[in-house]
Amino acid sequence: MNKPEFLDFYNRVIKQLGNRFAEDYPEYTFCENAASVYEEYLNQKTMMKLLYSKSDALLDRHKVCACMVVAIIKVRLLSCNMETDDGYALSNASRVNE
Repeated sequence: MNKPEFLDFYNRVIKQLGNRFAEDYPEYTFCENAASVYEEYLNQKTMMKLLYSKSDALLDRHKVCACMVVAIIKVRLLSCNMETDDGYALSNASRVNE
């Protein structure tokens, strides 16, 4: 996925779902960060190519999806409101991104 395709996907899917989740659950905030997600996506894609295929080959859709999921989890676009921390907020923030 090149950058224009990624940005289209980010704006149409990730951003809309993140904002909707933050509206439905006010204890979480959507932290828009397309640049970091794209950078981590590229890192994961590079690692995936090294592990499973030739460096110049295209990844199948399942591997591309896996790279995107890992990028979202690592960047943590959804974060918890630390003012309402009850001891489990950081753990829940990690889980909610999954």
